[in-house]
Amino acid sequence: IMGFFKKRTARLFSESLMKAEEGIPEFQVIVADMYREGAGTDVNIQKAVSWYKEASKNGNLEATYKLGVAYFRGDGVDEDVDKGIKYVELAAKDGYKMAIKTLPSMRALKQY
Repeated sequence: IMGFFKKRTARLFSESLMKAEEGIPEFQVIVADMYREGAGTDVNIQKAVSWYKEASKNGNLEATYKLGVAYFRGDGVDEDVDKGIKYVELAAKDGYKMAIKTLPSMRALKQY
């Protein structure tokens, strides 16, 4: 049964990648998440960050938030707390709930 799910996930990744390459931001986030988690493909944090950047440029708030978290933590990029907070602030400003919820903690952690 695991082989079935592995093949299905690989196919989902492949189909999502085609749509991401067409410039559809929602699929760019899906592909980034799949690279980050190794779902249907190998784990590749740098490619995940690259897709988050692309989706963020295309106006996807979830991607903007996740990009901010990546910079804040140094996941797949050089750690840059200020840049991370800046991205999360952008997502929060445009109403992304997770960013609004996370921002105070990020600001507090920056003090340490």
